[in-house]
Amino acid sequence: MRFFEGKWICGNALRIRCTLFVVIWVVCVTHAYARISPQLWRQSPLSVISSELSPAILVHSTAKRISLFGNLHLWGLGEPAHLAIDTKRGIRVINRRIGSVVNLPTPQMSAPWMLVWFHGATGWTKWDSAWLVVWQHRPDYGTLDSTGLHGTVQGGVGYVALMPLYGLYKPRTASWRTLPPDVASKCAFWSRALLRYPVNCEETFRIDPKKDSVVIRDQFRWIEWRDDWRTQPLKFAPISPTLALAYIGGRMPVNFTRKVYNPGLFTPYGPYMGCMNCDSYEEYFPVLHYITQTEDVRKPNLNDPIVAQAYARLLDAMRSTFINPDGLFHQDFGDPVNFSQPPPQISDGGNTCWALMSAQYYCRALPYLSSDLISQTKARLHRYFADWVLQPERYKPFKGKLLLVGPGIGTWGGYDDAGKFSSNVLTTLWAYAEYSGDWSLIGRRWHIIRKLFITPRECTWRGFGRDFIAEMGDEASPPLAYARMAYRIGDKAGFAWGAYIFVRELTHLIVKQTGARYFVKRQPINSLEKMPNDVYLTNLWGDTAGWQIDGPTYPEHTGERQYTNRWVRFGDPDVARFLRDHTEDLIHKELNGLLSSGRFTTDRKNSLDDPHILPSMVRLRSLLLDESPDRLADITPVNANVYPNSGVVAYCSAFLRTSRPVRYENIIPEAKTKTGWLEGLERSRPKDEPILDCAVNWMDGANPVAHTVAITWWGWRPPVTDANIPGGDRWSFGQILSDRENLPATEERLSWNSAAIVCASGDR
Repeated sequence: MRFFEGKWICGNALRIRCTLFVVIWVVCVTHAYARISPQLWRQSPLSVISSELSPAILVHSTAKRISLFGNLHLWGLGEPAHLAIDTKRGIRVINRRIGSVVNLPTPQMSAPWMLVWFHGATGWTKWDSAWLVVWQHRPDYGTLDSTGLHGTVQGGVGYVALMPLYGLYKPRTASWRTLPPDVASKCAFWSRALLRYPVNCEETFRIDPKKDSVVIRDQFRWIEWRDDWRTQPLKFAPISPTLALAYIGGRMPVNFTRKVYNPGLFTPYGPYMGCMNCDSYEEYFPVLHYITQTEDVRKPNLNDPIVAQAYARLLDAMRSTFINPDGLFHQDFGDPVNFSQPPPQISDGGNTCWALMSAQYYCRALPYLSSDLISQTKARLHRYFADWVLQPERYKPFKGKLLLVGPGIGTWGGYDDAGKFSSNVLTTLWAYAEYSGDWSLIGRRWHIIRKLFITPRECTWRGFGRDFIAEMGDEASPPLAYARMAYRIGDKAGFAWGAYIFVRELTHLIVKQTGARYFVKRQPINSLEKMPNDVYLTNLWGDTAGWQIDGPTYPEHTGERQYTNRWVRFGDPDVARFLRDHTEDLIHKELNGLLSSGRFTTDRKNSLDDPHILPSMVRLRSLLLDESPDRLADITPVNANVYPNSGVVAYCSAFLRTSRPVRYENIIPEAKTKTGWLEGLERSRPKDEPILDCAVNWMDGANPVAHTVAITWWGWRPPVTDANIPGGDRWSFGQILSDRENLPATEERLSWNSAAIVCASGDR
């Protein structure tokens, strides 16, 4: 009896545990669903959704009346002066005189869209922008007046989408007496596409060695809605505009599994393109061989007197660095405090941030050394990397990562320059391990090395690669090194992660070679200053700033010519191989221009080759053009003024590498690199800025005006600025208002790509 009683008790306990498990599971799933797909914005009288996946702003309102392009007088600007509407009798263009009120024929609307533009309105004297408005419900009544565009829907406004029809491109609207057919076609296309508004991109990736490819899959989630006109919805799965910019340039090795369509919309990151009628697509990047192969460091041709001179100078630099009586390797630019002491050394690292950028060249020179010199060099480098470099005390902890700070290399609340240098350490570490064979150190310290890989934290969906990097030497080399090290120590997932980020940074390198023409053809962008043809893409900024553009004469007034920094720290022969394969002709033209400028030749002050900053023209032309030693010596001689010793080694290596035909060796068995699908960028960047072609500005504050939402552009200054209103110092397309009094707005994230600004109501 006790046994059965005990069994019954155990059974009830099991039932209780199961019930608790189910309850907990339901709560967790409900919480997760609420986090992924929140519902608060659907209940508010006014919510404004923005996404980096779409050029449109999606408004949702439970109120009966909504106002768009409102109160532009606060910026010294006039409201829309023209409106086109599709009626049963055809498209009608309505022109509004300043100060007048126009009643719109909304009952006659035969399509869900209106198009407004501003030509002739107050403040709109230099350029214009046409804005599409797509309604879910037919307005019972609509007006266009000096306070904006207003629509009333008795059953509730529902969804309204608005977007600049051409993106940041500024069409010539002065001649639009009637609406041009191509403009009407764009309106019809977007009135279908906006019925499926992308709010989340789940990106995954895998390695496919049979196709020599890194494969990326983008899968989208949508806000879906239907309109009163029974418009047929269109799913338009977007491609990152930066990747699209590389794609249209014709130099990026990438293939899409779906046909790519270009609707002709300009974003500050590149063209907005996508794939029709699908929820997902895949991109194949056949670049795996750039990871699994490396340039073979061969014995130089010492029968060439130029090469022999370079070889002798390289050996002298290595000997003077690595045959010190104290048995230590003393890093370039001076020893920090406690440098020679065993770990943990109490030191901020001194000039280690600079020295680590140049130390890779000592490592790359190891194959050139004799057996007696190489043994001493390896021993001293091992001590340097084990007891100094790969010690946590050298770095500043930040959000689970380690930042390499030092003179002029700081952090100001983000990853900043220190994060860039942290990632660059990976290149030096790979060079050390590859040419010394000390892979055991990499394995033992992998927990530290992983924290130096900052690059993924600063990649975005719309920018594809890393933001805020003008220097091409800081882009593709770190993820390449990370992938190779991860494979060699047995971290297969880490290998794939590095390869995935490598692809993104290669895309940036292509864009920086081919993308400027796209922007030159579509100016003015953020300034009326005429942009010449000889400009380059440099930094990638956030907001609606996008790609920054710089050249010898543009912009006229600037603090620094960023285009001259494009080749800073460039020294990776395997990244150079990729650029030679796809853009050698473009680079040849650029380097010839830089050569004639004098900055890279004998007119350059101090050292002609800074191993941690700007490489010499000799080194660049060797890596990127494979020019012969005698041609390189015509630019600057072997005995040119170069320092410190790492600079001498890097400079002389340029002559040695082209003394024989360049060959490649396999360092990773490509067939063994296959992986399944792995989580993409979202794992490292849980929140992207939900901005593409226009920004939603809002703020909290005591002033009731501060509780409104405004749509703005970066860069252009309005005639009137007011810091007390959202976006008051930016060019504005007005406020979005409902007919209810708004309380302070709050942000509600819909995904890592999207957010809703939710305006509560005072009568709730």
